[in-house]
Amino acid sequence: MQTTRAPARTPEQITETLEFEAIMRARVRAQVYQFVAGGARDERTMRRNERAFHWITLKPRGAPVPPAEVDPSVTLLGRQMRYPILVAPTSGQVDVHPDGERATYRAATRHGITVTVSQFGMPLARLAPEADGHFWAQMYPESQGSRVQEARAQRAEALVLTVDSPFQVDGGRIARWVRNEQTFRRALVETARHWVRVIRGDARKPTTPPSRYGLRPRYPTSPSRLVFDLASTAGMPVLVKGILAPEDAEIALEAGAAGIVVSNHGGRVLDGCAASMEMLPSIVERVAGRIPVLVDSGFRRGSDVLKARALGAAAVLVGRPILWGLGAFGEAGVHRVLEIFTTGLIQAMARCGARSMGEVDSRLVQMEFR
Repeated sequence: MQTTRAPARTPEQITETLEFEAIMRARVRAQVYQFVAGGARDERTMRRNERAFHWITLKPRGAPVPPAEVDPSVTLLGRQMRYPILVAPTSGQVDVHPDGERATYRAATRHGITVTVSQFGMPLARLAPEADGHFWAQMYPESQGSRVQEARAQRAEALVLTVDSPFQVDGGRIARWVRNEQTFRRALVETARHWVRVIRGDARKPTTPPSRYGLRPRYPTSPSRLVFDLASTAGMPVLVKGILAPEDAEIALEAGAAGIVVSNHGGRVLDGCAASMEMLPSIVERVAGRIPVLVDSGFRRGSDVLKARALGAAAVLVGRPILWGLGAFGEAGVHRVLEIFTTGLIQAMARCGARSMGEVDSRLVQMEFR
């Protein structure tokens, strides 16, 4: 009996971002998928990031308004943005799709959405024309000088200093990635070669005690000093990404940060952390409007963005869903993922009776974190 294969779906037929993940998984190499999908260790933090949105419920107030009357725009760092949505910095995009970052930036530009360029992505000089000038540059502490110069030369609008990964850690922190047989075998070979060099005297002895745990410090100086130096010399706003405690938000603010990003790195660094959305309200309260507070980790739909705004976030950064769309359909997939987010945001605002972001506040949500 002959079976009829179901026709391939097009991006336009997909209505939820999670649907892109399965398509991407079927189209990329196993180790690439595991790297994108995986979190640290048992992945409790990664799962908690998504569950947190189930613990925040919307409470529509007043009468719904027509979606055509909804204005989702915001002003951030002095520039008006069409939506309170940015693309988060994600590495390995060329492994996900041959067009890599170019496809992502072209799709985001069509929506007027700013992209945060990963330090481990394509060089900014190759991406700046694609992004129409609206992009931020992510950086890690160890590359302070070169990354600042690169960002300044390509006219990035802001620097995003990632501070929640203070050590350069072996790939073992991503449990799924290590479980992939090929990657794990390669890691073992590299480790064996390293210790052969050490025994022969061809390798330098470790200079810092943490190296015995596979951790190499990233900070050339204290984080607050680094923020202060960057804010004083970069010539552009500096945001600090990876804040999970109100006290650290205060330190970043006092050091000169122009904004902060509440983040646990998508659950990829330290397992057992609180979800970003759990910590957002207390950090917003501590900052008290002095600088914008952004948030990432776990965003999957437009209503999630509305919940973050209601809890005080100036904007959100979207990471994994972008890679799902890229791996599934390239530029068209990223475009559709962002379309689902922006359309979902407008629909949620309309149903909650909010004509603008100025009408979105904590009265729209109820929180029951657990």
